[in-house]
Amino acid sequence: MNKIILVLLILIVGKSGIAENKEWRNDSRKFPPVVCYASGQIEKSFVPPMLLKSAAEKTASIEVNYISFPDSVKNAFQYAVDQWELLIESPVTIYMDARWSSLDENVLGSCGASNYYRNFEGATLLNRYYAVAAVEKMIGEEISNSSLPDMVANFNKNANWYFGTDGNCPDTLYDFVSTVMHEIGHGIGIVGFFYDNDNLGGYNGEPSIFDGYVTNILNNKLVDTSIYDDPSAEIHQYLTSSALHFHSPIFETAEHQPKLYAPRTWNDGSSIYHLDDFTYPHGNENSMMTHAGGLGEAIHNPGPITLDILADIGWKHFYIDFEPFKDVEEVTEPLIANVRITSDFDTDTSSLFLCSSIDSFQTIDSVPLVATDNPTFFSAELPVNITQGKILYFITATDIKGRTFTKPSQAPNYFATFTIGPDIIPPEINHQQIEYILSTTRSLEIIANVTDNMKVDTVWVEYLINDSPYPNVGLQNDSTSVYKGTILFNEGLLKNGDIISYRIYAKDASNSHNIKKIPHKFYYEINVEDIFEPVTGYLNDFNNQTNDFINSNFKIKTESNFIDGALHTTHPYESPEINDGTFNYSSQLKYPIILQAEADMSFDEIVLVEPGEPGTSFNDDEFWDYVIVEGSKNNGEIWLPLIDGYDSKSKSSWLVEYNNGIVGNNSTAVGTKEMFFRRGINMLQNENFAAGDTILIRFRLFSDPYANGWGWAIDNLRIQTVVANKDELTLSPGNLKIFPNPFNDKITIELNTESTINKLTINVFDIYGQLIINQKFNHHSQNIRSQINLEGYPAGMYLVQVNADNKTALSRKIIKN
Repeated sequence: MNKIILVLLILIVGKSGIAENKEWRNDSRKFPPVVCYASGQIEKSFVPPMLLKSAAEKTASIEVNYISFPDSVKNAFQYAVDQWELLIESPVTIYMDARWSSLDENVLGSCGASNYYRNFEGATLLNRYYAVAAVEKMIGEEISNSSLPDMVANFNKNANWYFGTDGNCPDTLYDFVSTVMHEIGHGIGIVGFFYDNDNLGGYNGEPSIFDGYVTNILNNKLVDTSIYDDPSAEIHQYLTSSALHFHSPIFETAEHQPKLYAPRTWNDGSSIYHLDDFTYPHGNENSMMTHAGGLGEAIHNPGPITLDILADIGWKHFYIDFEPFKDVEEVTEPLIANVRITSDFDTDTSSLFLCSSIDSFQTIDSVPLVATDNPTFFSAELPVNITQGKILYFITATDIKGRTFTKPSQAPNYFATFTIGPDIIPPEINHQQIEYILSTTRSLEIIANVTDNMKVDTVWVEYLINDSPYPNVGLQNDSTSVYKGTILFNEGLLKNGDIISYRIYAKDASNSHNIKKIPHKFYYEINVEDIFEPVTGYLNDFNNQTNDFINSNFKIKTESNFIDGALHTTHPYESPEINDGTFNYSSQLKYPIILQAEADMSFDEIVLVEPGEPGTSFNDDEFWDYVIVEGSKNNGEIWLPLIDGYDSKSKSSWLVEYNNGIVGNNSTAVGTKEMFFRRGINMLQNENFAAGDTILIRFRLFSDPYANGWGWAIDNLRIQTVVANKDELTLSPGNLKIFPNPFNDKITIELNTESTINKLTINVFDIYGQLIINQKFNHHSQNIRSQINLEGYPAGMYLVQVNADNKTALSRKIIKN
């Protein structure tokens, strides 16, 4: 047996494997920004910048998107940005939205992170939310699209500002540079979730990393749930005690922990996330992050306390990483750990240890990690005191500031393990069943995700056609755990109605050669389907069952909340619960379509699928689940988009509905008939196809790991077919909103259209069909909002009817209480 090596794959960005694991990215959080006030007092003073390096030595990049800013302000803003770019370090550009807006009279500005994340690879503490800019610094990669801000700030355009950069602010003005530097401090992490309401204080479940270090006069952390309930009157008492401190590792040996702003009356938006004004008055080197700016007060230096706070909330990080030991049946050679360690502060090399235990850390073996020829790599031999059993282990290290870090985080409460002894655990196999192929198919790719506690030896697929066995096909390792293989079919072998049965096997490399197969008792079955003769047009309202489609997790049915049939995915659709796993739901039209010069397709749809990150688009890494309409001109061998994939962001009402229904990672929102929107597609627009091509068409829903929603519904499909019915709907149900429903006296009607309607009429009928309200509009905009008063009319049901250009377009029942 070769030596077992733990190799750190941290790279320069300080992480490994982050990009493949999306689970933590779905656990983000938003919170209102922190507010900075104007004191109204003359506090003439100047704290100059630190001795700065040259611009060429900047260790961070902050790009500002100025919104409504006059050019005369931008020079001072950029000066403040320049200071921070020399004070913090990050390999990832920090994006900032800055708005020049009207705020309350005594407010200078506000700023907060756009998002907060927890439990990412490299997080110092588990279950603590970090500002997105700090997370990107720690993992070394962009989390969201670069067009999205990492922080959002507002500055009061009505304040009496001094825009100079020399620190000589008159005592009648507020120094703009100081305020910008202050707000950036909040945006990169001096923020959190504490609140105080009705004599109850709390932090909404999980705290920010900053919140985790807030300590009271008893030296207890307010987020310690073994001491204080969340929410509780006790937390309220301390939040308004004027006696809170920031007690993090970097201040562990300090004589005094930084005192926080915690006034006797809770200051919403400002309490806790500032330094105390009286402890750090104007002119003090640490006064920049106090809660209010004074007239004539210029502070162009965050101060050592603020920089040390930032260090402990991610901006001076310590990176330990390793590939965990796998189980072994016997130890025949030393188990050697090669660990690479990098740190923003120098490392105390005498503090590096590989710690292990065979008795749940009642006793611990600590072995020093010793230097190697590579200055960032250290190695140690893991002591093995058993021939069979489980070994628990972790790595611990300290930097020159006295801060201790472990991998896994918070060891020994969390630790890594491996087992020595006979292996009886078979591999794990994950695979999405293939439900159909065309009779013209010549090759079929089988993909499986296979892992093992030791090592995978071989993976293969067994298959039969109409119960006749064929030679097994091996699956080859394509990536860390993905195995792929291709079944080839001779021309003419497959016929309509044939059944291909298959199952997947995996064998590990243990002495026992453990084998797993899926399915365990039966076989997956693939239906072989024929396609029909080509046509130039197709029309289907899905009110009747048809064999025109080959469906995989789609079905023509009438769902609850709908009045007739539609083509529906499974509701809710599923998401794989493993990294790199994907599911695809599809419905393929059996009729090939001969494309015409005007290759138009339209259908009504509801899309409630996991939206990508704001600002992302199809093919971006963070564009998560999506639906797509695709075509193929080679009998399904290659599929190309007729239109780029899209998700719930495609319509604002879908996105609101999806987000309002989120529970955990998933959305429980359910589609209704009122949510349909019409989609039109020119099938030549992507230039993947041309007039005269004969193509197959399919609808596909793609699902990636860890989050899912209701799914997709399609109705009233029309492909290159003109409908003769002149009373056809010109609006979709989703264009119309009526609320509240039920109502008491008044309803609001909102109509949002994508095309111009010349004449629009809103009618309301009572239960007897009598017209009681008639409103007419000359529709010159795409948005109409109207309030209708039904005060004095009896309780019961009414009908709202919307007529567009003298045709009945939409109707909706409403109920008066």
